[in-house]
Amino acid sequence: MKNKFTRTATLIALSLFTSSLIAQDDITTFLKAGIENGNAQKILQAYLNPALHGMGHGINNGWYNTAKSHKILGFDIAVTASVAQIPGSEQSFNLQNLGLSDINAVDTSDGKLPTIAGSSDAPKLQYSGAINIDGNEYNLNFEFDGIPGLGVPYIPMPMVQAGVGVFKGTNLRLRYMPKYEYEGFSVDLKGGGISHNVAEWIFEKDKRPFELSIMGGFTNLNLRYTNTTEFNTDGIRASQGSGLDLNIYGLTFQGIISKTYSFLTFYGAVGYDKYNTSLNMLGDYSITYTDIYTNQTTSVNFKDPFSFNVSGNGFRSTAGIMLDLSILHIWADITANKYLSATGGVALSFR
Repeated sequence: MKNKFTRTATLIALSLFTSSLIAQDDITTFLKAGIENGNAQKILQAYLNPALHGMGHGINNGWYNTAKSHKILGFDIAVTASVAQIPGSEQSFNLQNLGLSDINAVDTSDGKLPTIAGSSDAPKLQYSGAINIDGNEYNLNFEFDGIPGLGVPYIPMPMVQAGVGVFKGTNLRLRYMPKYEYEGFSVDLKGGGISHNVAEWIFEKDKRPFELSIMGGFTNLNLRYTNTTEFNTDGIRASQGSGLDLNIYGLTFQGIISKTYSFLTFYGAVGYDKYNTSLNMLGDYSITYTDIYTNQTTSVNFKDPFSFNVSGNGFRSTAGIMLDLSILHIWADITANKYLSATGGVALSFR
């Protein structure tokens, strides 16, 4: 019962922060921009880029709160949450810079639209041009709503993990959740890491001026939203079983230093991160276009409308503090790389 509750709670937490990202009735709006001409994919990627990068950065956070290692068979169980801050320059994108065909913003002169981390106001878009349907070209003029941003420039990433001491100065860490489903959402988490406290080889136990570790870890998170019934909204029909797949993979290597004073541990780290985030829209879709001048309606069917990914890599630095209350550890840190992110966590630790 406890294991089921933990998995359900974690899945709900993951689903909550991704629900706005992969809400089908919002994202499908941009399909009207055109699949075959590439418009829809270009706009969607520009809109979602900050979230996909933010989650890529966040998935590499939260691995540690000290450079000290467990004793052999000592262990901890932890829950963390990381929040990446999206800079102002990535809270909007310029439609005119995407190389689109026959599409313009109606309610704005500068062609700017919000990204998912941007303003909650979004202009209408207008398409005027030819659309290829079953090998035939149709000249259409139609308008559709842009997708508003969330108005919150922060992208969260929760995580669950455990660690155990295996031999002198060495810890193994595990991030794992078997595939679990809840009301159309499913989650599958796998990851692992290893750290080694090199200070144990350099200094005598009672004369160490600090703890010094090296670590590496990877995380692979899969999220899927599946339509349990067919839905039809604003001229877009999605079949039952259609949905979105989100995959986030992160890899990190870091050096960690820490110093403990009574019940407080101060720690810092430098390292290198790499990540890849992909999003796929799967299933059968039908789009009905209505010409704003002639009122003529035309429909087109698509399967698996788009697939794209973003990736990144670079150096990172972290500084944090951990409060040691016997078996209860509480910590928070700040990490600087492409985005600035904050991570907090709580753990039960048995050294």
